[in-house]
Amino acid sequence: MNPDAIKSLEVIQEKEAGGARFHQHQVSKIDHENGLMISTDRYDIYWRDGRREQRENTFTLQIYTADELKELLEQNGFEPVSQTALDGSEFINDKSLEILTVAQKLN
Repeated sequence: MNPDAIKSLEVIQEKEAGGARFHQHQVSKIDHENGLMISTDRYDIYWRDGRREQRENTFTLQIYTADELKELLEQNGFEPVSQTALDGSEFINDKSLEILTVAQKLN
């Protein structure tokens, strides 16, 4: 993966539900050597009665290039049919951030 393909690895969101305001701050980093994205979510929950809670969660995702994904599918008995960007537009190496892959199981 081209290190310049991802510009921002930070997401900030706020929502209200069930008598509370939720603030989510997610920061991710890419481990290019191992093909991983490590993300940490921090949640601040502000209750209407003034209480505040904090929660944190870390998770790891494996990152594959389009070619690596095709190879894995083929090694496991699938035939890749198409690869597009997640929204269905043309997939472009080093520009598209997500891959939608359709594959067919071979007999």
